Amino acid sequence: MHALVEECVCVQDEHKATKIMNAWTSVSTSYVSIMIQFLCAGVCLSMNHEGTNISVLMHQAKEEQAEEKRRGLLKQLRDLEAELEDERKQRANALSQRKKLEADLKDMEQQLEMHDKIKEDALKQLKKLQVCNLGNYWN
Repeated sequence: MHALVEECVCVQDEHKATKIMNAWTSVSTSYVSIMIQFLCAGVCLSMNHEGTNISVLMHQAKEEQAEEKRRGLLKQLRDLEAELEDERKQRANALSQRKKLEADLKDMEQQLEMHDKIKEDALKQLKKLQVCNLGNYWN
């Protein structure tokens, strides 16, 4: 009988447990075999129930791991998006500064050209005055 209980405990399928019990019933007395059948069926059902609980717990653990990984990835995504937005702002700022500097450079080049013309006109006037003064000096 001890072997029957061990064999039944190892069986996960209720149908298989019933077959085993039927085989042992023909050998055993009817009262003892009925008691063992009830005992074995309870153990097999309990094992099936525990197996179900374990698989449910394993499934929940996997779901929790997946959720934790998803949260971590979402945090990384938000961090990268924030970093990208900062880089976009910095680039836009750098472009506006570049445009301002280019405009300032263009203004300075125009001012330089204007001052060069004024200088050339002043030098021409100076030469004319010097020539006139020299002409007056000789006369």
